[in-house]
Amino acid sequence: TVLKTGAGWVDCEVLIGGRTTTLVPSTILLLLSLFEGRLRDRPWVARGDLGAKTPSGWKGMTRFRRDLACHVSGRPDELDDHGRYRLADSIEIGEIDTARLEACGDPDIAEVAEDIRELLAKR
Repeated sequence: TVLKTGAGWVDCEVLIGGRTTTLVPSTILLLLSLFEGRLRDRPWVARGDLGAKTPSGWKGMTRFRRDLACHVSGRPDELDDHGRYRLADSIEIGEIDTARLEACGDPDIAEVAEDIRELLAKR
């Protein structure tokens, strides 16, 4: 479920481990981007492709882990020696309502959701 808040943010309700929770847009975007990498059979995604503007000081993955910490056991991502990330093998993605995400109002989320829809259609 896509939720629009008064502040213009688009939060999303997701089902994790059988429980519904709300995630902020940055966490949804990272989750979708890492899933897109998995679908492309190129699971390692460069930090810059995940939104990092500089080589150091980026807190995106730290926030991602914090937001998912109470919902998953262990770390939800893996980091390689080249500063690239991928979803941990233990993370399974079920259904994704790409149409709703494409219409959510966040252009970055909409773009990744469209890519995911196209990749899933090819499977």
